[in-house]
Amino acid sequence: MKILIVIENEKLVSVVEEALATEGHQLIFSADPVDVMKNMSETPDCIIFNFEDFPYHWKPVWQFFRCDLILLTGRTFTLRDRAEAAFLGITAQIPWNVEVKTFTEYLKKAVQKTR
Repeated sequence: MKILIVIENEKLVSVVEEALATEGHQLIFSADPVDVMKNMSETPDCIIFNFEDFPYHWKPVWQFFRCDLILLTGRTFTLRDRAEAAFLGITAQIPWNVEVKTFTEYLKKAVQKTR
């Protein structure tokens, strides 16, 4: 499975990479959502997108690729944002400001749902 990961936070990138590295997925990392829309020639199977890094770019990226989206959420993700993501049919919303083990479990389950 080809997974596009749009995260700027380096610590979070490391956690996501470690969680998914052994799963056999092709991981494509980007810290620039605009650049990824310009330069990526193939549609990924799934996008993992950090809302905290780019709160205004997740919808355009998702609309551009039209694939499963796992939205990583944090402190600034409001109830309104949560409702909007649910209404739009986002695959999963995962809080990343929890224990690493808990986050990793949530992430792996969400990726499995996209298959």
